[in-house]
Amino acid sequence: MAKIKCECHNYGECDIADNHEILEVENTEMECPECHKPLYPAEKKKKSTPSNVPVGLIIGIIAFLIVGGLAGGGIWAYNSGMLDKFLGRDKPEVSRPTKKETENKRYDSEKDTPDEPETSAPILIEELAIDTKDFTLTVGEKKTVTCTATPANNEETVTWKSSDESIATVDAETGEVKAIKAGSANIMAQTDQSGLSKSVMVTVKEKAVTPPVQPSWGRYSGERNKNGKPHGQGVLTITRSHTINGEQALVGETITGVFKDGYVNMGKWNKLDGNVVIVKDLKIL
Repeated sequence: MAKIKCECHNYGECDIADNHEILEVENTEMECPECHKPLYPAEKKKKSTPSNVPVGLIIGIIAFLIVGGLAGGGIWAYNSGMLDKFLGRDKPEVSRPTKKETENKRYDSEKDTPDEPETSAPILIEELAIDTKDFTLTVGEKKTVTCTATPANNEETVTWKSSDESIATVDAETGEVKAIKAGSANIMAQTDQSGLSKSVMVTVKEKAVTPPVQPSWGRYSGERNKNGKPHGQGVLTITRSHTINGEQALVGETITGVFKDGYVNMGKWNKLDGNVVIVKDLKIL
């Protein structure tokens, strides 16, 4: 019986399959002697011969390799200077910069780069002095204190403070001091950055009280001016007999009305007998 060529396709489990061995078996024995798996007819492989490759293609490839080799050699010869030597001419040598020259060039480039604007520090006050010595105010009075800061072109702000605002207040910007009540307080100038400060003392006194002025023939009660004279609404009680506009004023009689700087500007003379007399511009002092 004729034998046929077969092969096993049980790859990975059979050495015959992995080695691509061709078995010649009879048609009734189509089983792998090693893995006992079915065998398959071996595929016929065509052998490639040079005659199958076009001759023109082979000639083209050879020509390309020759031309490419000559061109590459020429480039190498030019770059290496061999071509110039062959032709009898010298190719100028290109000198490479040294490490020091490279560093100097980089340094010069950095110098040419414009610097960023620097932020200057503010000009601070170095010395602070108050132009006013210790002073005294009466309740209600005002006074402006000043100070001198050195240097004059400083960039600080000076503010004013009072140690006791119940006695004296001060405007933080202008330095105007106002007396509130009797006592003493420190008025301080202080810088906002350098931490310098100077102070001056203010003494506040109560307003001087002028003794009330009384007429020699009566007793006045009511409003008065700063000199203590009757001024405003008031009552004058006669304490000693006195002649008023040619008439005799008796003790106990009164004059009521408006007084002005020691005069009766407009008033009523209330007599003991019940009569009322109008009096004007009567000097009582």
